[in-house]
Amino acid sequence: MSEKKDRIALTSAEISGMWASYIKNNMELRFFEYFVDIVESDRIKEILISKINRAKQSMFMIENIFKEEFIPLPNGFISEDVKADAPRVISDEFIAAFCYDFILLTIHTYTSALLDSTRKDIREYFQDNISYNISMQDDVIEYMIEKGIYPKHPNIAIEKDIILVDNKKYLGRLIGDNRPLNISEISALARIIFRAQFSKMVFVVFSKTAKSKELKEHFNDGVKEIQKVVDSLQPVLSKENINISSTGEYKIFDTDESPFSEKIMLYFINTCIGMYCFNMIGQSLTASLRNDINGKSLIIMKDMLEYYNKGIKIMVKNGWLEAPPQPIDMSI
Repeated sequence: MSEKKDRIALTSAEISGMWASYIKNNMELRFFEYFVDIVESDRIKEILISKINRAKQSMFMIENIFKEEFIPLPNGFISEDVKADAPRVISDEFIAAFCYDFILLTIHTYTSALLDSTRKDIREYFQDNISYNISMQDDVIEYMIEKGIYPKHPNIAIEKDIILVDNKKYLGRLIGDNRPLNISEISALARIIFRAQFSKMVFVVFSKTAKSKELKEHFNDGVKEIQKVVDSLQPVLSKENINISSTGEYKIFDTDESPFSEKIMLYFINTCIGMYCFNMIGQSLTASLRNDINGKSLIIMKDMLEYYNKGIKIMVKNGWLEAPPQPIDMSI
């Protein structure tokens, strides 16, 4: 890291990126402290211990930087948000999928934060963490492949000729027959479906363990919304006999005691739904040249944003939503 004397004031983008990083690491730490106590696989336990240590290290670094800049730290999550000694609620394979999801979230968000960073120590922070998570990604993927739960994209035979689009029919119609999918469209659709499969199982676990009627209903609504995504996009692939692997029905254990607070469950859902809407659906819109797929993607985005906003309102009502740092009002 750079010497303190070489540092310049943090930019708004750097404050935003580090603030979000602190909360993400705080949330990871709480989940992983529970997972490490219940996991049976030595390989996943090793990954969890490494991730716990990395989260603590990252939070400590951000605390020091914010202290020097007189920026308040988020309240985040406390130990009571997860009961580390609660009964086992999910299997090792499901824990691995959680690890994989957190890693993807980190790589996606930290890459954007890195591109927006100016100060050398901040760039080094994001660069180092991206490299670390890529290494962890390899370890988790190898485990998931061995267990048959890795969401592998389909193998497709490719035409030998280069095609130049010379007809507006290539864009297709919203309803009716369209040209065959291209590789970019297949990849985008598979990515969304994989994400939906994992999200659905998370919603099932959270709806099962939530205590309040409001949160149970909200998470049950999430199951329905995610199923609508699969029902909308899966037939597009099935029509062309393109099969994608299933992430599987992860094992959920029967228990009446929830290891997670409703606050951290809802925050996890909102964080990942946010990434779902603004990243994967956005990628689909960019990658697809077929109007019917883009039409479906826009409907999914609209529905997911409505669900996301309901979750935000629940957080506000319960006093769980922390606003990012607010600049001094300079308006006249």
